[in-house]
Amino acid sequence: MVDLDYLKKIRLVSKPMGQRIVAALLLLPNYRIFAKVEIQIENIERIPHGENVIFAMNHTDRFNYWPFQYKLWSMKSFPFTTVWVKGKYYSNALLAKGLDLCNLIPVPSMGYLIEEFYKKNSNSGLIGTSIGTLKMSLTANMQASNLIPKRR
Repeated sequence: MVDLDYLKKIRLVSKPMGQRIVAALLLLPNYRIFAKVEIQIENIERIPHGENVIFAMNHTDRFNYWPFQYKLWSMKSFPFTTVWVKGKYYSNALLAKGLDLCNLIPVPSMGYLIEEFYKKNSNSGLIGTSIGTLKMSLTANMQASNLIPKRR
């Protein structure tokens, strides 16, 4: 489960093993051997070298960022990238480990946090209470469980 403790333990590396494995064993055959896909990045010359850069992508769901990452990887002149992905992908421990090896950062949405809270507390008697009481209990319990930060 993605909580504050999990997020604090994330360690990004400059050459993530997972990204190199995915690029060589999955993306290279898919984009270069079987389909022979030509990936073009417009204005690639405007990407600074030797600096940290943030790329704002429209969607990062379902690994839509792989063509972009593959193109940068295949050029060998850009560093590896780190992508924010949905926290729900981390519900499976094996997949979570693979995503961690790829230098990905989970973003737990409020929906994910609520779902995880209910999984954890479904027998606690919160089911069936009024919405206002439920929301107050949910927020307090999520803060106590370090699922969301406490307000200052």
